[in-house]
Amino acid sequence: GGDDDDGRPAPEVLASRAAADIIRGAAVQSRVAAAEGAPIPVEVPDPHSGTLPARRAMMLCEDLFRHHSGALIRERCRDEVFAKDEGSSIRDLVYGEFSFLSLVAFFKKYRGLIPRSGAVCYDLGSGVGRPVFAAATLHPFAKVVGLECLSGLHALGTELAQLYDAEVAPSIAAAMRAASITLAPTMA
Repeated sequence: GGDDDDGRPAPEVLASRAAADIIRGAAVQSRVAAAEGAPIPVEVPDPHSGTLPARRAMMLCEDLFRHHSGALIRERCRDEVFAKDEGSSIRDLVYGEFSFLSLVAFFKKYRGLIPRSGAVCYDLGSGVGRPVFAAATLHPFAKVVGLECLSGLHALGTELAQLYDAEVAPSIAAAMRAASITLAPTMA
């Protein structure tokens, strides 16, 4: 089955997704629990830049997303964008992501303009937070904040924030760790 006439996924599609959500949720909780009891590997920043090497940061972020595929993220975005709710301005939104390597190039080019301490990074329309997590691994921000109005993407981002806090943040050397990462819902 596909979509019903109202633009929402058919009941059998929703049932399948709910079952997949339960499995993914259990995998996320299992990863969080495993990280709590595991020894913490310490990531060491590059001595010249003071930041985590880009390849290592990318590997940490890719591993973070292993239960949150691009297909899952696009599906949740489409569900909200194409739901027939004439009173909603959500149809005006476009989902897209920066590639990790684009963010690496950005931070490499502008690193000297971003303060080494006290800087805050905001991502408006953060989706599931991929650029938020990348920024937190590529620069020593005091705080990184992602704001997202699509509840489905925000929910997935919240799962990823749990994983980041459990798996990634403890391993990043204190000089590189963002003091806090916040993924917050907004009103559309």
